[in-house]
Amino acid sequence: MKSEIDFFKLIDRSNPLTGESIRLKRAKIVCTMGPSCQDPKILRQMIREGMDVARLNFSHGTHADHLRSIQSLRRIAKEEGKYLGILQDIQGPKIRIGKFPKGIVELRKNDEFIVRTDQVVGSSRQISISLKNLHQHIEVGHRILLDDGLIFLVVEKIRGRAIHTRVVFGGSLKDNKGVNLPDTRLKGFSCLTPKDKKDIAFGLKNGVDFIALSFISEAQDIMKVRRLIKSQPDIPLIAKIETRQAVHNIEEIINVADGIMVARGDLGVECPLEKVPGLQKRMIRAANRKGKFVITATQMLESMTRSPRPTRAEASDVANAVLDGTDAVMLSAETASGQFPLESVKTMTRIIMRTEQYQQSFSDIQETRLHESVTDIGHGVTAAAVHITSNLQASAIVAFTHSGATARYVSRLRPSPIIFALSPFEAICRRMAVVWGVIPGIIRKMKHTDEMPALSRPVLTEFKMWRKGTRFVMLSGTPVAKPGTTNLVKVHEVK
Repeated sequence: MKSEIDFFKLIDRSNPLTGESIRLKRAKIVCTMGPSCQDPKILRQMIREGMDVARLNFSHGTHADHLRSIQSLRRIAKEEGKYLGILQDIQGPKIRIGKFPKGIVELRKNDEFIVRTDQVVGSSRQISISLKNLHQHIEVGHRILLDDGLIFLVVEKIRGRAIHTRVVFGGSLKDNKGVNLPDTRLKGFSCLTPKDKKDIAFGLKNGVDFIALSFISEAQDIMKVRRLIKSQPDIPLIAKIETRQAVHNIEEIINVADGIMVARGDLGVECPLEKVPGLQKRMIRAANRKGKFVITATQMLESMTRSPRPTRAEASDVANAVLDGTDAVMLSAETASGQFPLESVKTMTRIIMRTEQYQQSFSDIQETRLHESVTDIGHGVTAAAVHITSNLQASAIVAFTHSGATARYVSRLRPSPIIFALSPFEAICRRMAVVWGVIPGIIRKMKHTDEMPALSRPVLTEFKMWRKGTRFVMLSGTPVAKPGTTNLVKVHEVK
């Protein structure tokens, strides 16, 4: 049954500070910061055109650079009346080769090439690697992939610290290129480097909203970081799924992470390319099912780094991620270093909004999840709320939340009406910036559930939805202000 208000048509809402109209979409957009969008005027336009989360890539830049970005983003977002999330993406333990005297060598098919775990001068016959105990873990027959898989080696024998390989696919190999080990299980491999720990401390000090963890392989990696940030344990941790081990352990990782990122770059190196689309769908479904947000990333509009228009295949890629049920799609080089950062955001917004007109796709997701067996009270109550919303043709679901969990539980069901997440905490509102279909709003602390209509009225009025006869389904918990107690559904009709 369709809701009285069709979300997929634009809602008449204006920015309260600028008076300009605001376009609403369900899937969110994550934009990577970089030289191409440092200009405050461009950042402001990107926010207006649909950027929901700003990603700071800590593989590049100094702490001073990132601090300037944080300060600029916070100032502009406040001026625009936007709860913009800031995502800190940690570099992680990326394995790299060493250097060559001339910066480059040529490897030919069937050549022998030695990878060494001690320090050597690079040549066309050998190179050192940053992982100093690799010889203890790798085995004969394992693959070593260099430079995003462009160069393919197979291990033939191991002699001390010398790993003898045969070149399967050759090519030009430059200094410091990345290494992928799709067949090798690295036991005791730390998911954090000393640099990562310093970066995380910086992020916590300066109020980032999310921390994305690179090259994790199991749930224990997430738990190690949780222990590290025990001073701020509620900061959402995002597990970047980019290795075969992480794919194998996806269920346990999702259980302990707050969200995942389908990082298709390294994933497409470690796994056969033809498997990546299916893995993407599987991971999105797994995260959705457990009420965890998911970001789909890498090369979504790659051609727009140099062209003002995407390819048709890229447009289909973004659309299919939305139809799969992703919470957010991410722009990387397109906004960080590309020639058309603003056009990339505009294009992604248009693709999302047009795709979201196909309501049947979300109806199918909703139908499947509403009939799943649940034992968690919060999941059960939010499922009931979505049923009630549909049956009564309510215009919106209003979730009163201290942690954001209630809104996430509703979002996983992909309801047609708008989801409002109202919280007394600005940090929680910013964390909702990555969750599908959720519009955050600040309210004062609620003392009793009878206050729900009065507290929600200003936000609903801003969206011109508070009208006589309009119905809203409201969710909260008792006792009030205790996270994790979603147990109350209330239907309010405006008199």
